[in-house]
Amino acid sequence: ITLPCQFEMDTKRLWKLNCLIQQNQRDKKEVPEPWWLEVAEMSRKLFMEGFSGERYHWIGAERHKIGVICENLCELYCEKLCEEGNYDEAISLCCDILKQDPRIESIYCRLMRCYAKLGRRHKVMEQYADCCRVMEMEFEAPPSPQTTALYHSLIQAMS
Repeated sequence: ITLPCQFEMDTKRLWKLNCLIQQNQRDKKEVPEPWWLEVAEMSRKLFMEGFSGERYHWIGAERHKIGVICENLCELYCEKLCEEGNYDEAISLCCDILKQDPRIESIYCRLMRCYAKLGRRHKVMEQYADCCRVMEMEFEAPPSPQTTALYHSLIQAMS
């Protein structure tokens, strides 16, 4: 199978951005906003869209590997946005991440924190309920004790 050129360029760019962002963070340097925006944009699209993961089994593994990198970088970006008080943008990015993979429990936690900062108690409750539903459906288990404790502390603080 011949890979689309765009896939190869996107993959190389993602790896480069990952290295650059990690290096800047180690050096305690500000990560340029265009890098964050590029990662966020990359995370919103499915790699090798149009190619069947069922037919080409290795595509699923590559999508997963690339997805994990995007998710980690997007979580770092969400953290930065929250530190700056840009909760709405963080919420938007978190929702986009969950559209790609609804099983990422840490993203539900980030969303609950963002909604709590905005005083949206009902949205905190909604995110926790969504997290419970997905964890039960996908893993036949409740959310982690840390997620449950976060939820209860946020709800209690908002009462």
